[in-house]
Amino acid sequence: MDEVRRKTGIAILQPAEVPPDVLDESCFDDPCYLHALEQAEEQSLNTHLPVDTHAGNHHTSGYDGVPPEEHHSSTTRRIQWKRTAIISYFVIIILVGIFGYLSRSVACLTATIHMVSDYLGEHSLSRNRSDNYRKCECIFILLCLVTLLAADSSFMVAAVGRLYVKSFTINETYMLIAAVLSLTGNCIMLTMHFATVFRPRRFLPLSDFIGVRVQQIAHAFGNHGTSLILFAAAVLLYVQRKWIVADSIATFVLTLAIVSNAASVTTKYCSELKQIGTRRDHYEAL
Repeated sequence: MDEVRRKTGIAILQPAEVPPDVLDESCFDDPCYLHALEQAEEQSLNTHLPVDTHAGNHHTSGYDGVPPEEHHSSTTRRIQWKRTAIISYFVIIILVGIFGYLSRSVACLTATIHMVSDYLGEHSLSRNRSDNYRKCECIFILLCLVTLLAADSSFMVAAVGRLYVKSFTINETYMLIAAVLSLTGNCIMLTMHFATVFRPRRFLPLSDFIGVRVQQIAHAFGNHGTSLILFAAAVLLYVQRKWIVADSIATFVLTLAIVSNAASVTTKYCSELKQIGTRRDHYEAL
């Protein structure tokens, strides 16, 4: 009897298998362990909550009290909106790079690196892919990050050199256009971030929920606020050409944001590489 009771007790204590779709309380760029949940709803946009087979007879709802068909339609709209936002974001990055090159502004070129690094922090791996595919994707993203840091280093050297050489010129009009586009792109990414920030609490204790949301908001304003520095530098240079040093100052500020993004992206994908192969979330993580 003791043997039977022991086995029964273990079975009762085993946690229910929870789909990652319903775990949306993780945080982008969050160094704490909550980030191991991988922005679950954003990562699983192509998978939906399991539909109750008795919903038609008993009028039951999904995990969060929303009927399955309504949840499916809202998820589809969210997928379409996010894809449109990402496409628009990359189009803006290309335009910022073009106008930054035409304006000969180091700050505008650095802004393109900052925007790409910010997307790498927002990007989520698909749980539906094979382990080998996810490993290759992690390694590819880390290599892209190394390339971005190398390019940013060269721009930093150029910005420092411009502090001592006064013989270069900047096209203020093109720089201002690039700064406005960069500001627009950061607003798009900020909207994508706050789509997660304002999602209601589900499975986290209130104290952890508040802590995660505070970190998200601090990241959103601290990271994307750097685009205002570039815009201010472009306006100042457009009004007074003698303030050409503002281009180098904006480059230094953007570099700090890039280093911050690089640290969070490295932590995120190195953690992902360690967790690849685990088919379900650990009980301790839940």
